[in-house]
Amino acid sequence: MILVVGCLWGTGCAAAPSSAVDASPAANVTGAAAPSASASAAQAAPRTSSCKTIEECRPECAAGNPDACYKQAIEGAGSSEDRVGWYRFACDRDHAAACSELGFRTGRGLGVEKDDQKARALYEKACSGGYDEGCKNLGVVLEQGRGGPKDIGRARALYEKACSGSDASACAALARLYDKGLGVDRDIAKARELFRQACDRDDGSGCNDLGVMYRNGEGVAEDAAHAIRLYTRGCDLGHALACVNLGRTKMDGADGDVNLGDAARLFDRGCDDGLEEGCDELKVAVARLREACESSASQCNNWGYVHEFGYGVAVDLQQALALYKKACDGGNGTACTNEGDLYLAGNGVPADRAKALTFFKLGCKRGDKRGCQQSEEEAAKGK
Repeated sequence: MILVVGCLWGTGCAAAPSSAVDASPAANVTGAAAPSASASAAQAAPRTSSCKTIEECRPECAAGNPDACYKQAIEGAGSSEDRVGWYRFACDRDHAAACSELGFRTGRGLGVEKDDQKARALYEKACSGGYDEGCKNLGVVLEQGRGGPKDIGRARALYEKACSGSDASACAALARLYDKGLGVDRDIAKARELFRQACDRDDGSGCNDLGVMYRNGEGVAEDAAHAIRLYTRGCDLGHALACVNLGRTKMDGADGDVNLGDAARLFDRGCDDGLEEGCDELKVAVARLREACESSASQCNNWGYVHEFGYGVAVDLQQALALYKKACDGGNGTACTNEGDLYLAGNGVPADRAKALTFFKLGCKRGDKRGCQQSEEEAAKGK
């Protein structure tokens, strides 16, 4: 059995400050101006806004409304530097969520010079303003000693505060302290319950780490099927490590069926999100797919699949078609159906519905249920 790891202390994936938006710079609107109202006008401007779109928020922000400036930044208006300016404008006017976002960007050097001390101070201000994510983020930098000395005791208190409020990821961060006994007596049962709370409240890291417990039998009976469900939920919620751990279950056949193609897809997702272990696992999966195809024609289907979609290899539709054909000729019904998909969509080949239907029927004949469904649907269209 392959032991999988979660976001547990010492594994390189401890809690990290979070942002309400994707950290990557967006450019939905370029050249956007910062608020231009005078200081007196800005003080007199409304402090909250009901605006929902960049277009609605822009004039209110220009008139000095800090909430409108925060909202248009969250929506991705302007450049990364523009957004930093809007967050700073709003934070200077005690908009707690804006302070947390500005802290997140300052701690990573996104549109502003990286400065851990300033990030820590901004999280402090956000937390003091009652913003739960700011409290969680302050807890993270205190736990890790970024921008100042470590203080795990205060970090725990902040996680508890944010967890009891609106930040589910704080529940997972608190769970990791109990799981490893950091600043508290080790309590696996409490950790498990906190991971469950986080997962139930749609935090992908909580689902992943709870999955690790069930996969490895840590404080619970080992249950691969439940672990797979938890990894799937975590991955669906956008947690990259959950996708990688789910890929590992596909690669080692934890559900009774080794699926290297699906494993490659999941590892590729983790790799794209910057997880080095996702990239490493992807290389292993790609090598095994190549070897499987070389050993048996019927095993070339998944090797064709990664070429069609570019998982760990360059997209090559001609190679994908050739590999699907080889696997189909070798008796793999799924490969016949995949070959039909390419002809139906005209991917890498001229669109040919009649040829697609032939391959769908062949896939069905060789036991592929999707081939049966596709052939029935295409036959119905021709009536």
